[in-house]
Amino acid sequence: MTDGNIELVVKYKLASEDPFHSIPVSTAADFSYIVVPENNVHSIPKNTTVELNFDLTQNPIPLYAVDVYLQVVYKGTLGNETDAVAVGYKDISEPTPIDIFSNTDWICLYNNWYVAGSPEAIAQVDVNQDGIAYGANEYDVYPHDQKNIYVKVSSVSSPQAASSTNYDVKVTYLTRGNLVTPLYILSDDYQSISYQFVYSLYSSWVRVDTTNDYWGHANRLHTYYGSTIKNQTEYWTANSAEEISRAGYIPDMMSIIGDFIL
Repeated sequence: MTDGNIELVVKYKLASEDPFHSIPVSTAADFSYIVVPENNVHSIPKNTTVELNFDLTQNPIPLYAVDVYLQVVYKGTLGNETDAVAVGYKDISEPTPIDIFSNTDWICLYNNWYVAGSPEAIAQVDVNQDGIAYGANEYDVYPHDQKNIYVKVSSVSSPQAASSTNYDVKVTYLTRGNLVTPLYILSDDYQSISYQFVYSLYSSWVRVDTTNDYWGHANRLHTYYGSTIKNQTEYWTANSAEEISRAGYIPDMMSIIGDFIL
């Protein structure tokens, strides 16, 4: 395939209700299609890989898309044919939200929850009984906000750590007790293991309690493994009869920023 045009075809159905639940949802009866050209590459080598880039800015995949499939279509020269068509196919995940929630307004101490920075929380760690959680063998039990949260998504086979120079999206500020959804992702399966991927968070912690003299949280790096959403109609044969089922698998993709002291 040495001289032709390459297009990406995104095939999907649109859910008629919120698909981000672990139950089947109703969908449109017919598929919708997005077609986007690859403008810079016109050949696909026989024995090596080639990177293809498609810009969906003007026609993005809807967040409520289910039954999502990708096709790469090549039209052009193929061997002795000058008007050949070749198609590559991939069943991928559905759009998956990455939620980041800060629970640093609460803290778990010895299997009990306390309001962060409260006298009750401080009393659990206040060894010298001076009313402040600061000192030898004491812990930071105060509330915190987070700023400059860098998020990096990568593959299981080549995980990457988030940093200020290596990230996909940045959350400028997250107030304690709040939730933000900075991005949605798509992925394919890795060794047939449920669309796994790696996501990493790097953030700076902000002191919000003026009585907090303990400062052990300048920067934090967290790395997680997750699975993207599978929400599609599956076909298989059982007892010589064709079975049709809509499979809905919604994993918990919430990243929680906080401390837990046992």
